[in-house]
Amino acid sequence: MSHKPGKVLLPIARSSIGRALGRPHEAPENAPWLQELGACFVTLTQQGQLRGCIGSLQAHRSLLVDVKANAVAAALHDPRFAPLAALGLVPLAASVLRAGPRRAAQAALAVLTAGVVAGLRHASLPFTGARPPLGVGVAGAANPLDVAGSLARAAAAHPALLVEAAAFAAIALVLPFAQARGRWGAAGLGAAMLVLTVLAVPSAAAAPLVAAAWLTAAVVAVRATRD
Repeated sequence: MSHKPGKVLLPIARSSIGRALGRPHEAPENAPWLQELGACFVTLTQQGQLRGCIGSLQAHRSLLVDVKANAVAAALHDPRFAPLAALGLVPLAASVLRAGPRRAAQAALAVLTAGVVAGLRHASLPFTGARPPLGVGVAGAANPLDVAGSLARAAAAHPALLVEAAAFAAIALVLPFAQARGRWGAAGLGAAMLVLTVLAVPSAAAAPLVAAAWLTAAVVAVRATRD
């Protein structure tokens, strides 16, 4: 085996995650030792915080297959964390509602709820990967007003999450109008989603948001051709 297997395994893991998110890129897989029986753990971090960790305790397949499978599992199937791109599809899920304000409210609430759940579980916040205070500060709250105040302070301490919530609310609000304008409307919606969710929040993890934007645009375009 190479003296620095990480230089080979890391690009393969990244490539596997990218392919699962619809953004494939190639990584060299021709090292002979990759075909040998092996086991590995893949750990993902975001801004220094744990974002996923899945691995094999015993070797039961080739190391190449093991690192690919564990990389995708760590990114999308670690039960301790929401899938990297799941929240990005909230505007699509909210599009079944007819009333625009309800769509926007549902999309924003989904993002904020994910943040609260992350805080209660002491997991990384969605999109930014920042670590919220344990229990989002509600431990020991004496009444609903105390809880509301603690949640408000926690949200204010992480403005990027509020920006993302507002961005998804805006996308959910205009999604039906973009769909009514056909493929150009879908393309415009995808571009707007990229600007609002990625460029407006540089600290956010770009890959899942880009994947979500492209998938949202594609679904809207397909829907538009059926209308």
